[in-house]
Amino acid sequence: MENDKEILELKNNIHKIFISFNKKKEENLKLLEQISELNKIITRKDRDVELAKKELETEKIAKSLITNDGENSVKAKQKITNLVREIDKCISLLNK
Repeated sequence: MENDKEILELKNNIHKIFISFNKKKEENLKLLEQISELNKIITRKDRDVELAKKELETEKIAKSLITNDGENSVKAKQKITNLVREIDKCISLLNK
């Protein structure tokens, strides 16, 4: 009798552990989905930041060309030259 009682108690404990394991597994999957979604958001925000930086740089170049500010004007012209070179490289790659 005592053995039967212990076996039953052991089975109940195993069942409880199994249920707990499944709940934790489901929670883990939900957390992994949240992490994935947050990583996507971070990636989008990083792209937005990079785009904003490029827009700011373009704005600075445009302002320096308009004001014809000595040092900034030279930097702007160098930047434009570099951009033209990059465009030329892309065009030559497309023509291959």
